[in-house]
Amino acid sequence: DAISTQQARSASTPRMAVDSTGKVYVSFVENSGIYLSRYDGTDVRVWDEGSSSWTTTFSSGDAISNGGAATENQIAADSADRIYNAFYSGSDVQLVRWDGSDVVTWDNPTESWTSTVANGDGIGRTRAGRDRGSR
Repeated sequence: DAISTQQARSASTPRMAVDSTGKVYVSFVENSGIYLSRYDGTDVRVWDEGSSSWTTTFSSGDAISNGGAATENQIAADSADRIYNAFYSGSDVQLVRWDGSDVVTWDNPTESWTSTVANGDGIGRTRAGRDRGSR
């Protein structure tokens, strides 16, 4: 079965990262949003922003992007098993992180991570859409 949310069968550009415990994270673009799934050795789940938890009900999965048309996602794990997603959204590069308990996004005005995905801001220098590409 698909690990995407199966919305109009529009999933693309899957990317994968593995943390030090062997959990596999897959990010993908679907309906212009970035989604995050995780295999923990038992089952595959997708992130549900509404409940701030992983769910096996894939149609309940929510985008971890802030609502702009998201593309070109990349994913990586750091030494503390935090999972980072960088992607192009609108005219900005966005940065989102799974910190072990919640998906958080970078918020420029507060210069901190926020769990309100809609408050995410671009991390690039934003000059007429020239931040394109998060590779």
